[in-house]
Amino acid sequence: MVDTTADVIIVGGGIIGVATAYYLAQRQHGRIIVLERSFLGMGSTGSSVASIEPLAMFPSLATLQKNSIEVYKHFEDHIGGDCGFVPLNLAMFVREKELPAMRQALKTGQAAGSHVEELTPQAFLAHEPGMILDDIASVYYSRDAGFADPVLTLTAYAEAARRLGVVIHQNTPVLGLEVASGRVTGVQTPAGTFTAPQVLLATGLWVDPLLKAVGIQSHVSFLRHYVVTLDMPPNAPQHSFLDGVFDFYMRPEKSGNLCLIGTALNNPADGFADIHNPALEAPGVTQDMSFTVWERVVQRFPVMAAAGLRKGYTGVADMTPDRQPLLGELPIEGLYLAAGMSGIGFKMSPSVGQAMAGLLAGDAAAMALLAPLRPARVEENQLLLPENHFSLIA
Repeated sequence: MVDTTADVIIVGGGIIGVATAYYLAQRQHGRIIVLERSFLGMGSTGSSVASIEPLAMFPSLATLQKNSIEVYKHFEDHIGGDCGFVPLNLAMFVREKELPAMRQALKTGQAAGSHVEELTPQAFLAHEPGMILDDIASVYYSRDAGFADPVLTLTAYAEAARRLGVVIHQNTPVLGLEVASGRVTGVQTPAGTFTAPQVLLATGLWVDPLLKAVGIQSHVSFLRHYVVTLDMPPNAPQHSFLDGVFDFYMRPEKSGNLCLIGTALNNPADGFADIHNPALEAPGVTQDMSFTVWERVVQRFPVMAAAGLRKGYTGVADMTPDRQPLLGELPIEGLYLAAGMSGIGFKMSPSVGQAMAGLLAGDAAAMALLAPLRPARVEENQLLLPENHFSLIA
């Protein structure tokens, strides 16, 4: 018989929910149950490109990124298992008008202890000759970057959590929240009601219906990201790139002599029907779209004209009005939110898991770290809007 009583219920079996479960169990915070509507990683985690780099405009985000990178670099020591981390230096290209934003990000990252610096285009060409940087004013550069395997990472966290007693139920969708006298008491599922005095919603894209039913607006919207895969020609660039002019990112894959090129598009015609109906397939990357992105890349890296086009794929990011995560307690006592990761959730997931676990356990340091990211900031009109801005892709 299934034990449906817990001290904490975590709704969502992506990297944020499972990492939080692991760190809660590490704190011995009682019985922890994770409920996943389908299978672990079926949402944003499974389609993540899993790039990891320090790039933030606010101290809390910079700290979360810095601490997470240290976990990824020494993952086996911290968690056990393999996350597939590959070190890969980051280069972000910015125009003259974006220099103030870049320098603000540099200052914020350096204050958090990350290795980030500004390079002239000429200095960067010493690392990657053959590129065209005539339209670039400067390069944001970091040796504290890389990428990981999202499925390996999630699996390692799940196994580590189970070793500490966390119970994970897959194919168990949460249909609604149980609330009594202003506090959460559990969740409703097709298998019955699971009860707990604390519930964390780490559902990403699927949080809105659960909150709307209890009178809370999620403020989460969707953004589709498109990933084109190319065969890498000889002498292809060997960095992780963010291009603020042509709005794409590019990096090599770990194996197979491939590279990933991605962009994000606001498409008014996209109703995200696949998100609302799991029986529907996500839209693919069309050939026209692949060639459009490829043409942008060739303007920056002429050597990529010799690349070979492979099949692409899409994913969806849960976005917020200020493109910063919603992390903290909700107006219903005992109910917490970790959603709206805005495309930067994977790279921060170790630290977000640690901080959310600390928040649920009443840790003062975690409360202070996450205070700027509290969900209530949207209603309070205290959005985290930097004085200076990058392009969409950055």
